[in-house]
Amino acid sequence: MQAAQLLITNGFYTSAVNRLYYACFYVVIALFLHDGIVAKSHNGVRAMLGRNYIVNKRLSMEMGEIFNDMFENRQSSDYDDVFDINLQKAEELFESANRFIDTIMQLLAKTE
Repeated sequence: MQAAQLLITNGFYTSAVNRLYYACFYVVIALFLHDGIVAKSHNGVRAMLGRNYIVNKRLSMEMGEIFNDMFENRQSSDYDDVFDINLQKAEELFESANRFIDTIMQLLAKTE
């Protein structure tokens, strides 16, 4: 998250999107490790997050949507020929990532 903040502050919004996604991705991987869940790909992580946490309401639909939005934006920022993002959108994604990470960390704290 610190790297993403530095990138946003310095106008590197596209690169910040990548860092925001990976911050969310790694906290989900930590949750999976804690709960003994294995996923073998980014799409697998998305599927297992839905199956093991969203469907049974351990996490809200909003959290699932945030993670999916992070994934889609990261895909676009890394692979699309044109990915247009401005400061406002980068800051919105940063706030969403913060909420997502905080929520996962609270879930981890409850299960320790």
